[in-house]
Amino acid sequence: MLSKPSADSQESLLLNLKHRRIVEKIARKYTRGTSVIWEDALQTAFIKVLEAIKAGRFRHGGTEEFYRWATVVARYEIIDFVRREIRRQCSSLDQAVPGTDLSMLETIPDKLNLFDAVEHADFTLHVIEVINTLDKCYSERGYLHIWQGQIQGKKQIEIAQEMGVTQPEVSKRRKELTMLVAYELGLLPIKKGKAKSEQVRKREKNQW
Repeated sequence: MLSKPSADSQESLLLNLKHRRIVEKIARKYTRGTSVIWEDALQTAFIKVLEAIKAGRFRHGGTEEFYRWATVVARYEIIDFVRREIRRQCSSLDQAVPGTDLSMLETIPDKLNLFDAVEHADFTLHVIEVINTLDKCYSERGYLHIWQGQIQGKKQIEIAQEMGVTQPEVSKRRKELTMLVAYELGLLPIKKGKAKSEQVRKREKNQW
């Protein structure tokens, strides 16, 4: 049976480069697409793990089990930290979401049934990042304009008039956008998402 590391040795184990890189990767993953600094999330995670060590929270197992436990504690603290920071930054629904001139309230569509399980603020910031990227890749499709019009409550016919296209075309592009965003967020099967992406690329190429 492996002996449990002492509190002092547990703290020294946190200095292990491999472990630090794992936690750093987690911090980068959960802060990507937000305005939260990953280094801050990383530091907060290590402080949380140290507090847990001093409180005697790690009770059973050897070094391998300790690293597994410490990684889990760090991961949950990083997630909580990012959520706290996003809530703080978007504490008022009238406050503009970072990177846009829209308020938090304006960025929440009436129907988010595909993403019910996702944190509102975190979801919104990730969607904004994805849509901005797609809009740059497929500039002729006007994805950003369509999305902004939708969340502002505009009818498709209004958006169509603004873009100089037909209402059915706006509807088609909106469906394209929904599928592409879902694919980029990992919510669609790879083959289906890639197929839609290829269709859009071919259409974009033909327009040129």
